[in-house]
Amino acid sequence: MKGIIMRNSWIVAACLAALSPAWGQNSQPPAARRAAFAGIWRLDLKKSSMGSDHPDANYGFTKTFELKGSTIAQKDHEVNVDIVGFALPERNSSADLVPDGQEHTIQVPAFFPGMPPTSTHVTVEWQGDNLVVQESGQSFIGPVSNSRRYFLSEDGTELIELITGRTLFGDSEQRLVFARAADSH
Repeated sequence: MKGIIMRNSWIVAACLAALSPAWGQNSQPPAARRAAFAGIWRLDLKKSSMGSDHPDANYGFTKTFELKGSTIAQKDHEVNVDIVGFALPERNSSADLVPDGQEHTIQVPAFFPGMPPTSTHVTVEWQGDNLVVQESGQSFIGPVSNSRRYFLSEDGTELIELITGRTLFGDSEQRLVFARAADSH
């Protein structure tokens, strides 16, 4: 009898040990870490690696995530945008992301003002504590595909977005680091 109790204790301990790496070193379970994405995030240009983009010091990028049941409402706001020497007006975009691993078609704003929006195929899923967004579509430069991986820093004060892009002109990589805004909840 004592051997059975001992064996069952080891089985329970092994199961608990197997589950704890899924939470990472953070003590919060995945659902709590995912909820921590909600809020307003402001780009920290000094900590970010923008690849071939070289925005001016006054460039501002704010990203807002709001959890609405199983949907994630994402809003982006950019100011002082300059592309190849052309100043652009403030840009706003929004999308409802459904992290179900299924492909959805959404309309995204055109790259330049005055151009029509384009249809983009989007697949969103949680991979542990990471939100992964795969996008593909057609633009004025031909086929475009992007992969975005979002995750929080260990202390939850930064949102990191890793972007890999592919176009006919080549591949690109960026690492954007956002700080939680003071007015965020």
